[in-house]
Amino acid sequence: MLRNYLRVAIRNLLKNRTYSLVNIIGLTIGLTGCLVLSNVVINELSYDTSWKNKKNIYRVISKSNGTQQQYPIAPSGLGLSLQKNFPEVINTCRILLQQKKIYLNNSRNEVQFQSIVTEPSIWSVFDFIVLSGSPQIFKPGYKNLVISKELKDKYFPEIDPVGTIIQGKTSTKNSENYLITGVIAGIPYNSHLRSEAIIVAEFPSDQNELPTLESGYVYPLYVLLKRDANVQQLNGKLNSWYKAYTGGGGINTYDLQPVTSVYLHSEFAKGYQKVIGNLTGIYIFASVAIILLLIACFNFVNLSTARNIKRIPEMGIRKVVGAAKSQLVQQFLLETLIFFIISFILALILYLLCISRVEFFIGHSLTIGILNNLKLFISVFSFVGLVSIITGLHPAITLSKVRAILVLKGNFHKNFSNQLLKKCLIIGQFTLSISIIIAALTVYEQLCFLNSKDLGYDHNNLLAISFSNLETTGKSFKEELKKFPGVQDVSITKWVPTFGGGNETVEVSVSNEKSNKVFWYIEGDIDLARTLKLHLLQGRFLDPRIPSDMLSPDLYDLTQNDELTKAAAHQSILLTRYAAQLLGITNLDSTLHKTIHGTPVGILENFNNESLSVVMKPCIIKANEHISFGSILVRIHPGTQKQVLGTIEHLWRKFYLGQELNFHWVDDLLEKQYTGENNLVKLFSFFSCIAVFLACIGLLGLITFSVELRMKEIGIRKALGSSKGLIFILISKDFLKLVIAALLIASPIAWWTMNKWLEQYAYRISISWLSFFGTGIIVLSLALISISFQALKAARINPANSLKNN
Repeated sequence: MLRNYLRVAIRNLLKNRTYSLVNIIGLTIGLTGCLVLSNVVINELSYDTSWKNKKNIYRVISKSNGTQQQYPIAPSGLGLSLQKNFPEVINTCRILLQQKKIYLNNSRNEVQFQSIVTEPSIWSVFDFIVLSGSPQIFKPGYKNLVISKELKDKYFPEIDPVGTIIQGKTSTKNSENYLITGVIAGIPYNSHLRSEAIIVAEFPSDQNELPTLESGYVYPLYVLLKRDANVQQLNGKLNSWYKAYTGGGGINTYDLQPVTSVYLHSEFAKGYQKVIGNLTGIYIFASVAIILLLIACFNFVNLSTARNIKRIPEMGIRKVVGAAKSQLVQQFLLETLIFFIISFILALILYLLCISRVEFFIGHSLTIGILNNLKLFISVFSFVGLVSIITGLHPAITLSKVRAILVLKGNFHKNFSNQLLKKCLIIGQFTLSISIIIAALTVYEQLCFLNSKDLGYDHNNLLAISFSNLETTGKSFKEELKKFPGVQDVSITKWVPTFGGGNETVEVSVSNEKSNKVFWYIEGDIDLARTLKLHLLQGRFLDPRIPSDMLSPDLYDLTQNDELTKAAAHQSILLTRYAAQLLGITNLDSTLHKTIHGTPVGILENFNNESLSVVMKPCIIKANEHISFGSILVRIHPGTQKQVLGTIEHLWRKFYLGQELNFHWVDDLLEKQYTGENNLVKLFSFFSCIAVFLACIGLLGLITFSVELRMKEIGIRKALGSSKGLIFILISKDFLKLVIAALLIASPIAWWTMNKWLEQYAYRISISWLSFFGTGIIVLSLALISISFQALKAARINPANSLKNN
């Protein structure tokens, strides 16, 4: 029986080649998009799930009581204190993610790689796969270096590097020795701790004690708890203990964040954490994957019904000779399964061809793949099989219901006069397609707004030399660079646009505000405001001829004595207009209150020192002429970029031989801020084209079905004198109504959805009616083109043939 079903299915597939090809193309495109996007979503959801103790590892999060701001750092001595005071805590480790430069394999050139800088207890918290050596045994006297297999194969291809002592640099003059103690398998790429090596060292003893005053070193802290630990209770006990430990004066509380949540739930950690996911992006990818699959299935239902209408006489005859309804259903389901299997195989081929481009698009590799994970492949294949059965049920049941007596009388078309479901499917297809197009247009408009908004400073022709160890020669380098005619201004700074809102924050109690306000400090040399071309509203810029304009930064250390604190209160500072308003500054040159040290000498126009997704915060600029580690901003005259870059490279080799020179145009840094939005535009644009294409195929299937049913009516109308134009309008108008209905349904849905998406931006557009109007024109035009093929074909039918055949 099965062999007979299979033979009939293949015969019908080959007999109706055009319909079969269109069906397979539609399913293949839908399945490919669904597979690719689902693979991305699965990888994004898999971060840090490979650790053996993933359910019991937590990161400590600091929360400010005043502003409720969160930070993924904790006091350096907190970990050891937790181990001593809370039996639920098995172990803790402090971890820093840093770029390191080390001489590997006696190379004269430094090798730069991402590394985990940590302490020996890391081996008890995380289970790295050790391939050789004994990295768990700490060797005092050196910084223990554990390299990944990739680094080993690249720099030690034929020898065992364990036991090798190599050299790294902390500056141009100081060096430190590393002892390679082991080789590990590559750290999973789907981890926020993504690195190529682990550097293990003992922390100084003064960093192992928890001070009662909230000052001192801070690090990201990871905690391994017992399996039966109640995390919520531990949070409460931890904060009660800490409050008592600090004498009730602590301004921070602490929460434990599951390690599996770190990647997707750490928006607050930008600037501290390098690998951060986007939960909104996952929702979008998943939604588009579901939409593409739904549209492809809707198409299949419509096209299958239209294609199989010619087989109704066959169904009637098979019923007359004794075929049961269940047998007919099995026949159609088998045919549906064959279509899905063929499409699935083709989709896998396209998936393999597309996946590298997708990885380039999202900016990182995919650890989990459909073809390299047997469980995932079986799950996907089973899901496709289930979808094929569900999709094929409607056509199978509908066609198997045909009454043999009606077929013999030639009135079987009455069973198919109700096209409500098919019309609903078309409306659903176009509703989804229109929604994606409106989303693409909205994201594009928001991106244009983000890129064109005046940030309050001039970012054109501004070069940022990456943060480097400038030692004591930064000022000399700056003065040499300023002598070049193409250089307009130069400033050494601890802040660069897109690198957070500043280099320091302070919480200030402001009148008429329920909670404390966070003020950003931006520290640079005396020329920072001029180099950025900030707009002065009142007062003056900082002046190198006035001693109080550039006091030592040590004066801002509140642990210093009262004399220094008093001196700090007289250092000149610049405030933004917003900061001045919050502080109630009416007269310049008067010292501020105890929280903010300094005397304002100028008020600047507000400027966006953070991403436009963040509400502008009040800002303070102070001068420091002794920045030993920082960035250098260079304002260049237009047209001299090439010459200036050559000069910078020459001077850098002269002043900082041995240090790598890295620089970026600030325009590029600002553009990279919105890489996610730019990718969304590309994603929506590409998949909206696919969605509309699939929807038009579905529309083509329904109009073909309709023409088949109305063939006799069309013949009669033509025989009575109807023109081709009237026939065209008769057939087309009903389908255009479906597209218009879809537009009316999709518009409020898309408007609400995109307004929700825009809420993540402090500065955003209002959705324009032009997006809806433009989308309507585009979709109606494409729908009309799709309809025209079958409508014109029907209008040209010879009435004698149509009446004779019916």
